[in-house]
Amino acid sequence: MTNTTNTTEAAPFSSLLGARPALHTKLNERLADLVQAVTATGKKGTLTVTLTVSPFEGSVDTLVVSDKVRTTRPEVEAKPSILFPTTDGGLTKADPNQPEFELLGINTQEN
Repeated sequence: MTNTTNTTEAAPFSSLLGARPALHTKLNERLADLVQAVTATGKKGTLTVTLTVSPFEGSVDTLVVSDKVRTTRPEVEAKPSILFPTTDGGLTKADPNQPEFELLGINTQEN
């Protein structure tokens, strides 16, 4: 008895990008943006591609391929500030409980 299974190879994944140049362009741009964000922050980020394949109008002989590209960029953390509360509910850089001193200028001219 002979085995007659279909052994055709699937097209390489890269052929999908050739058939969908807008997806290829989007992936190139998003990856470059993500690489720059990671190198600027030193933190990780992700690029996620979701491909959806569905039958076209109920026919399995024709397929619809759609994509969704999502990027999660690393966040730049702002450095905290030390501030002091004021009696009216505001914030200030100067400690209101610390007395202020009048500073005298220093004469830098040589005599």
